[in-house]
Amino acid sequence: MSLLEKIRGFLREDEPEEKPAPAEPQKLKKTCKKCGKAFTVDPAWGFVPNFCKDCRRQIDKEKELKQRRGELKDIRRQCKACGKFFTFPSDTAPYPTYCPDCRKRRQAAQKEKYSRNKA
Repeated sequence: MSLLEKIRGFLREDEPEEKPAPAEPQKLKKTCKKCGKAFTVDPAWGFVPNFCKDCRRQIDKEKELKQRRGELKDIRRQCKACGKFFTFPSDTAPYPTYCPDCRKRRQAAQKEKYSRNKA
């Protein structure tokens, strides 16, 4: 290495070091409180569930069956589309997830989308 190359090395601006891309948050391992099965939790969800998907579905089914067995009453739910609350009788099968207005809009949209008489 010549003297000239050493001087150039001192005078040259330091090149910025490449920083590694920020790593995605590590997925957490959690065990189900009911069945003990291990499942992963994404930190982006904002909460840590206590039950796996299968157990959660089973718990929801049991809760719905328990509501149906009792005396007839009105159930209050929040609409999945618009967020408004609506009520329906407990003997309705299956339980609706959309309010009557949103149900009508969705049905009309489906009929229009899959209509045989297209213009």
